[in-house]
Amino acid sequence: MTTHTPSRPDPADPERREALAALGRATAAAIVAAALPRLTTGTAFAATAGEWAAWTNAARGAVASGVDAWAADSTIQGGEINGSALFLAPGTLDGPSFAPAVQQAVVAAGAPPQVADALAQALWQPWATWSHDYTLFVPKAMKAFAAVAASEVGPTPLATRPLKKGSAPGRIALTPDVLREIVLQLVPGMNEPTAGAALAALVGWYTGEFAKWYRGAKLANLVMSRGPVPTFAPPYVPVGPVVGGDVIGLRVIEAAPFGA
Repeated sequence: MTTHTPSRPDPADPERREALAALGRATAAAIVAAALPRLTTGTAFAATAGEWAAWTNAARGAVASGVDAWAADSTIQGGEINGSALFLAPGTLDGPSFAPAVQQAVVAAGAPPQVADALAQALWQPWATWSHDYTLFVPKAMKAFAAVAASEVGPTPLATRPLKKGSAPGRIALTPDVLREIVLQLVPGMNEPTAGAALAALVGWYTGEFAKWYRGAKLANLVMSRGPVPTFAPPYVPVGPVVGGDVIGLRVIEAAPFGA
């Protein structure tokens, strides 16, 4: 009998493209709405192409060092082990904002405060969006925890895993078209002829480096700090699964320097 392998969705499928476009529009709108109340306003200004280049180069350097600092201080709080399964829900991955570092670097390069504030939010908020959305489910992460002959399992290190094994719908914020729209709506002067090339280069650099960084990053240093086995009741129930084991971690992202 001839068998047929189900075909995968065509990446060029119009419905899929429209779904991704709709997700991108919604993500950009949400980020802009979150960022606008944080921004300062100021009087109109004129800037040369050279000034825009200096400002965006300063932002680029601050983002690179800011991502490295974010990884160095990244944490997992609130993950769970149930039986053999590991689950990290959205919101369990966190790290410090690098928006202040971007704002300070751009001001130091001579930019008006409203430009520095806008660039800081336009570059940080997409990062915050994907990392907050990040989730990971591994059904057989800890096979031994499906049947434990004890009332509790003590602190147990978990295996290092590629970050890309998880899911983060918010990553779409750091794709070229979506980030370009965020910058367009947030950064004053974006439509000025002198600004276009520098801002386009910044968007291209950031999205390209993020894609490379994400592919190579690993999720490490996770520990199940406590693993209760509530059904363990010998001699009638001599083994039971871990239920609601607490998963935490410090410095959980291992990655090459951003932009290297």
